[in-house]
Amino acid sequence: MTSLTNARGDVETYAYNSNGWRTGVTNGRGYARTYAYTPRGECTP
Repeated sequence: MTSLTNARGDVETYAYNSNGWRTGVTNGRGYARTYAYTPRGECTP
């Protein structure tokens, strides 16, 4: 797993799945959500 800080300052932990999509959980400021990025960088809920 890899962590980064997004534009809101939340830490996102993610990994690449078998399709090459970046998947993981954003957990910051009292919330958590699961997200995925397509290889083009589009975010999907």
